[in-house]
Amino acid sequence: MHNIYDDVLSREISAEQRIGEVFDILHKAPQSADLCRYVSSVIVYDEIILNTDRHAHNILFYIDESTGLIEPAPLFDNGEALLSNLEKYEGTDIKRYCYNVKSKPFSRSFKTQTMAVRKYYDVKYSLDNLNYEKLYEGLEDYYTKDEIFRALKILQFQVSRLQERSVDW
Repeated sequence: MHNIYDDVLSREISAEQRIGEVFDILHKAPQSADLCRYVSSVIVYDEIILNTDRHAHNILFYIDESTGLIEPAPLFDNGEALLSNLEKYEGTDIKRYCYNVKSKPFSRSFKTQTMAVRKYYDVKYSLDNLNYEKLYEGLEDYYTKDEIFRALKILQFQVSRLQERSVDW
């Protein structure tokens, strides 16, 4: 399996240059705009949910050998989103964790990654009307109320933080 990111991520270049080089590679595909928009959406989504485990080996694409068409694989490996690794993010100091958490794969800063991809594709999300209760519907079968409350609190803080940045999400 060929990983298009390995060469790009191994060099000491800026996040914007890394993303630009990945997009240059993706632009060779027939549906390049969709693929670049997908990578941009993943990066923005990861900032919203503070996914610390998005690395080059889990932004994948299916390649149809007979047609050459490339399609994004479903997102996976969100297990460390919303500061769910309690060994790293133990306790109640959620604000400090939200400000200090590190991202992957193009930069250690979520903000830097998001701003860099938005220079290529202006991915927009509406964060104004999130129904937080709906997001967590049915989770009580799998998680404790404390775990759900903590995740909800982190998501609400992160959304308000991004809205304060005055970025048109």
